[in-house]
Amino acid sequence: MVSVVRVSKFRHVFGEELQEKFEDLRPSTLSSESTLIKSNGTNIVFPWESGGAGVLAVFAMSEIGRIAPSHPFIRGHAGNILDYEFNPFNDFQLLSCGDDATLKLWDIPEGGLTADITVPRVSLSGHGKKVSLLNFHPSAAFLCASASFDKTIKVWNIENGSPALEISNINEIILSLQWSPIGRSIGYTTRDKYAKVSDPRIGRNVIEVLAHEGSKPSKMGWIDEDTIVTCGFSKMNDRQLSVWDLRNSQKIKTINIDQGSGVLYPFYDSDTKILFVAGKGDGNIRYYEIVGDDQYMYYVEAFRSNIPCRGISFIPKRKVDADSCEIMKAVKLTNNTVDLVSFKVPRRVESFQDDIYPDCISGEPAMSSSEWLSGTDREPRRAPIKQIDSSPARVELHVQPHSPAPVQHGQKSVKDYEKELNEAKATIKMQQQRIAELEAQLESKTKLE
Repeated sequence: MVSVVRVSKFRHVFGEELQEKFEDLRPSTLSSESTLIKSNGTNIVFPWESGGAGVLAVFAMSEIGRIAPSHPFIRGHAGNILDYEFNPFNDFQLLSCGDDATLKLWDIPEGGLTADITVPRVSLSGHGKKVSLLNFHPSAAFLCASASFDKTIKVWNIENGSPALEISNINEIILSLQWSPIGRSIGYTTRDKYAKVSDPRIGRNVIEVLAHEGSKPSKMGWIDEDTIVTCGFSKMNDRQLSVWDLRNSQKIKTINIDQGSGVLYPFYDSDTKILFVAGKGDGNIRYYEIVGDDQYMYYVEAFRSNIPCRGISFIPKRKVDADSCEIMKAVKLTNNTVDLVSFKVPRRVESFQDDIYPDCISGEPAMSSSEWLSGTDREPRRAPIKQIDSSPARVELHVQPHSPAPVQHGQKSVKDYEKELNEAKATIKMQQQRIAELEAQLESKTKLE
């Protein structure tokens, strides 16, 4: 019998933890449905342990190494911060959300924070309960979806500062949220074990599938506009990976991975057609190649580590080191570090290997938010990776920075005054906490000197 070896440029991909890392960190122990850490290749962000209201640590990638305890932070939410996303078209803008039911857009200084930031560029209100998940549209500038414990998904036009669309026929808490690759649909999973796809421009679900039968949270991602991938648990608590054809709501394939307890998250790279799967509490990152034949996908390899991660995500493809045949790079949050894991295709020659780098997403919007809202769909802009400008993406927001509205007596309700009062009290509380931290740091440094 003749053995046939599967031919693929990505049959051998190896993950390696880089020597340099962010150290002496104090990440928050708060649980969240998000991946807990995000990076756009220019900056990284994760929640910081503060003992009070939510604090976000934002570090420039150039700050890699030991982080001083006196490093400044973002301190603008009146409660815990549950999710955050970098603007895909501006490397120096960050959107956050949390327990205070607001979304806040922050301007990040180039080179990193030099002082605490407490006032956002824009503050968005509209949800009735805490906001747990965010996801920017892949093609349209300043368009973002948010999921809340009020069991709604809102689509925000950030330039107008208001929700443009809403999906409200949701019966359970939302556990994951992601736009489709073109941005025509929004996919999400819920506590009732279903994965759902909704068209936000008509405001209702178009597809629902029972993703996994286990009681633990399931997460989802997209392969293409007609295919989703879900990670969850079986009735026997096996961790599972499933792929679904949305054209007929049928399962293409399910893989039982192991009996681990950590929730798995899928990360798909459409350029190489490799699906990375990583989980909180895991040290391993598994990856599969999507081929589309009878087997559909094949296990490639796993990056293995005995240090479990608290959160993980991947930087945009335009930020990888193409000269070293790096095809993906992950940022991994541990108890006190952020580690970088590089995935490379080994090649003997040292020149640029164009066969493993199809045109990648460029970091430029393909349309405005108003174009998408009027019914237009466009694929994300792509360009050869070697032709993409190495300078950060920076599409500007055409609104004025946030400033308090003037008081107009006789036009506010009791609830308006109560809201302003609570926000003012929360701001005072955050500043008092910051004063206490600075006093403790000053006392410690004084003793050393």
